[in-house]
Formats: sequence, structure tokens, C-alpha cells
Amino acid sequence: MIDALFYLLAGLTVIGAIATVTVGNLLHAAIAFIGALLSTACLFLLMGNEFVALMQIMVYAGGVVIFVVYTILLTTRSGENMPRPPLPAVVTALVISVLSGAVLAWRGAAAAAAGDPSMPEKLGLGDIGRRLLAIDGGFLVPFELISLLLLAALVGATSVARNRAEHGDEPVTGEDAA
Repeated sequence: MIDALFYLLAGLTVIGAIATVTVGNLLHAAIAFIGALLSTACLFLLMGNEFVALMQIMVYAGGVVIFVVYTILLTTRSGENMPRPPLPAVVTALVISVLSGAVLAWRGAAAAAAGDPSMPEKLGLGDIGRRLLAIDGGFLVPFELISLLLLAALVGATSVARNRAEHGDEPVTGEDAA
């Protein structure tokens, strides 16, 4: 039963990821991305990593994707259609994705077989918190830099939307579409 659930969730993740990069509408791509992220969170739950699943939902599905949707709606006409990528670009991306997945799977299998100490069994919530917030050897500085990057992107999207509105090329909102 667990194996069937795993394969179902893995399939949903792959379908959501493929839909994210193949649909022509930006808003539909963001929604497909939310589906891929939520099914990934379910995979983490299946593995017993509740904290990682919660962070997947809160940070990525709840924060980053909503931020992307907000930016799309601010800067485009409700996620207007995008041109399809050329076939060589699609084939190249597919080859790189398959090779990357194969290398990661091989590395994970080799590390698990060798009992690699860099792959801890399970971290507790306190261990994760100390590691995240530690100044020396932690992730506090990268976390703050990412927040500044997201803030800069939000200011840029707002600036683009404001310039479009000032020049009479105002994006379509829900009220205008009705």
C-alpha cells in the first residue's frame, strides 16, 4: 500500500513538473507548480519528515508560488499565453533533467550503500533550528540574502506594473474582465 501511494505521489509530482514547463499560460504554470510542490510535500510526509513537508508547504507553496502568482498578475494580462519553446530547447532540457536525475539517484544510492556520514539518519526540530539560525556554519546569512532578493523582485514587479499603468497599458484585472 505504501509503495502504491509513493508511486502515485511521485507520478503526480512528475506530471505537475512537466505541466509547469509545458503549458503556455503563466498562471496555469504557477498552478501546476503548486500541485508539484504539494505532492512533493506529501512524499516528505510519507518518509516521516513532517518538518520538511511543513516547510515545503509554508515556504514554497505558500510563499514563493503565491509571490510568483502575484508578480504574474501584476506584470501581465492575467497570465497571457507565452510562445512555445523551440523543439531543440525542449530536447536539451529533457536530456539535462534525465541526466541530473540519474546522477542524483546514483549518488544517493552510493552514499546510502556506503553508510555516508554526511547523510544523517534523522534530525530533530531543535537540531534543525540551531543549524538554521547559527551564524557560524549555519544558514542565517543565506536566508536573509534570499529575503532581500525576494523583496527586490517584488519592488521590481511593482515598478513595472506602475510604469505600465502610467503609460496607459494597464494590466487586466478581475474587475476589467467582467
